[in-house]
Amino acid sequence: MGSMFGALRVLVLYNVGLRGDADLVSIAECFAALEELEIKYPMQDCWARRQRLSRINVSGNPFLTDQSLMVLSVNCPSLREVVFRGCGLITGRGVASLIVNRPHLVSLALSDMEEQAIFCEKLVDSFRHARGLSSLDFSRSFIWDGLLMAVAEANIPLKRLVFSHSSGFSFDGIRKIVLKHRGIDDLDLVAVDFLTDRHMRVICEGLRSLTYIDVSECSNLTMRTLCDLMRQCPSLEGIEMKMTGQTDIVVNSRVRSLRISTNVNLTDECLKKIGRLCPSLCYLEVGDCLTITEDGILGVLKSCPEIRHLKIHGLENIRNLCIDFELPQLEDLHAKDLKLNDEQLVAFISRCCNLKYLDLPNCVHLSTKGVENVVKNCNRLREINLRDCPNAIVEENSPTSWGFIRNPRLLLAAWVVLSVLIDLKGQSMK
Repeated sequence: MGSMFGALRVLVLYNVGLRGDADLVSIAECFAALEELEIKYPMQDCWARRQRLSRINVSGNPFLTDQSLMVLSVNCPSLREVVFRGCGLITGRGVASLIVNRPHLVSLALSDMEEQAIFCEKLVDSFRHARGLSSLDFSRSFIWDGLLMAVAEANIPLKRLVFSHSSGFSFDGIRKIVLKHRGIDDLDLVAVDFLTDRHMRVICEGLRSLTYIDVSECSNLTMRTLCDLMRQCPSLEGIEMKMTGQTDIVVNSRVRSLRISTNVNLTDECLKKIGRLCPSLCYLEVGDCLTITEDGILGVLKSCPEIRHLKIHGLENIRNLCIDFELPQLEDLHAKDLKLNDEQLVAFISRCCNLKYLDLPNCVHLSTKGVENVVKNCNRLREINLRDCPNAIVEENSPTSWGFIRNPRLLLAAWVVLSVLIDLKGQSMK
C-alpha cells in the first residue's frame, strides 16, 4: 500500500490487532505524508514519532495510559486534535501533560471520564498553558466548576463547547465561560437537566453569535427559552430542542435547521407559525409530536418551499397529505408509522420531483400497487425503506416488479425496493 499510496494523508485503523511498535514504525516509514491517524479500538498500545501528524482518535483503547499520552504529546509536534472516548486508564494527569506539551491544540474531546479518573488540580492548572483550543468536548464526563473556571480564564479562542450528558458542575461554571468567551458559536447542552429558562436567558444574552445550539432533554425549558434564543441570537441557523417542555415557539428567518421532535405540547398553530417566520428552513424534524395533524404539516410546507429533509415519523394523527403546491427541493422524507393509503401517498409524492430517499417503515396501509406508483412518480428516487409494510409484497417475477426495471432511470430504486420486499416475503414464509 505504501508504494501505491505514499501521499496518503488520512489512515483509519478500526478494530485492527496491531502487533506492536514494528507495525507503527512501518506505517511511519510507508506513509511519510500522514496527517491524520485513527487507531480506534485496537488490541495493542504503541506509538511512533510522527512529525506531520495533526489529528488522532484513539477511542475505545483499553491499553492507552497516561504514559502513552505523554509520549504522544512529545513525539507529535504538529498535533492539533485529540479524541479519546472510553479509554479507562486515562486520567486528568495525562490530559494535563498533553495540554502543557501541546499548548496549540485546537480540539480536545475528554469523553466518558469518571470522577476518580479526571478530578485533579493538575488538570485545572494546565489550562493556563493552552493557547489554541477552539473546541472542547466534555460529553458524558464528570466535570466540576473549578475546571470550568480554569477554562473560562484560559486565553483560548473557544468556539465550540459540549456538555452533553455531563455531571458534577453547576450553572456558575457555565456562566463564567459564557461571560469570558462570547465568541462561542456552537453549544451542546443536551440533558443538562438543571437548566431553567432563567439560566438560558443569561446564555442567550452572553452568546449572541451562536449559530447552533442543542438543548434537547432539558425538561425544565419552555417556550420562553426558544423565544429568547430567537430574539437574542440573530445568527442562529440550527436549533435542536427535543424532549423539552415547550408549548409555543417564536423563530427568526435565518434558521435553516430545526429539530423539535418528541414535544407533546407542540401544536399545529405553532408549527404553522414556524413556517411563516422561517421561510428558509431546509431541515425540519417534528417526529413523535403526538398532537400534530396534517394541518400543521401542510401549513409549514406551504411556507417553506426550500425544505430538503423532512422527518414526520410517528405522527399518528395525520390522515391525509394531499397538497396543491410543489415541493421541488424535498430530497429526504421520513414517514414511519404514518397511516396514509396508496392514493394519499402517491398524491403527495407526485409533488416532490427531486425525492431521493423515502423511509416508510410500518406504513401498514400501503400496498404493492401504491409502491409501484410511488417509484414511477419519482425519477430520482435512489432508496426506499418498506420494512414492516405487510401489504406491500412484490412477487419476484410479477408484472409489477418488471414494471420497475423496464425504466432504466429507476433501475437502482427498483433493485432496492425488490430486495427489501423479497426479504420480507421470505421472512413471512418462514
